[in-house]
Amino acid sequence: MAAEFEHGAGGYARGHRCGVCRAGHARQFRDRLARRKAALTVGEDGRPYAPWVTTHGRSSYINHGCRCAPCTTAAVKHKAEYRKRIRKATPK
Repeated sequence: MAAEFEHGAGGYARGHRCGVCRAGHARQFRDRLARRKAALTVGEDGRPYAPWVTTHGRSSYINHGCRCAPCTTAAVKHKAEYRKRIRKATPK
């Protein structure tokens, strides 16, 4: 007999991918990102900056909302590489 669990973010963490668990996970991620964005400070260049992040780059841009120069540059570079791959893969 399978162990009972509560559907939602906890079910998603256990590998369950029903609509309720996916929605719970999405809500949890949105709430976490909102808390992180609320804690951002303004950097020297006037853009949002996440001082608690030790390594700035694409993941900080996505997961923490940091918009410092290294994070923005990494995100732009990744998007350009992605678009290049898509253009190559798409038949003309």
